[in-house]
Amino acid sequence: MKYTIGRARPALIDTLGPSFFEPFRGGHLFVSFPSGHSATVGAVMVILALWFPRWRFAALVATLALAFSRIAVAAHYPTDVVAGFSIGFLFTLFLARFLANRNLGFLIDPGRLLPKRRRYIEGEQI
Repeated sequence: MKYTIGRARPALIDTLGPSFFEPFRGGHLFVSFPSGHSATVGAVMVILALWFPRWRFAALVATLALAFSRIAVAAHYPTDVVAGFSIGFLFTLFLARFLANRNLGFLIDPGRLLPKRRRYIEGEQI
């Protein structure tokens, strides 16, 4: 996806501007959108929220800080980070709900976005 879009990184903002796209250009300097690091962090956010429901807010704050650190190091634009985080978050959420609908590792929790973890003790579901 990154190679297809071909957005220039912030390092090239002075020469190419903030909205330079050249699809299929390749190379490190033209794969800014979406942020792969932020996509990974978005996926980790959902995993942490599923495994540690009481720590969801703290996990959200920590993962958003990690994602937006990509802007601070001038590796990505804010839109790259938001898109990447959203892709990772939504894909992992979809996967968890897909598995819950098939009774594989999760259970659908009516009225809630995130499914519940299925818990086992010595082979029996609790």
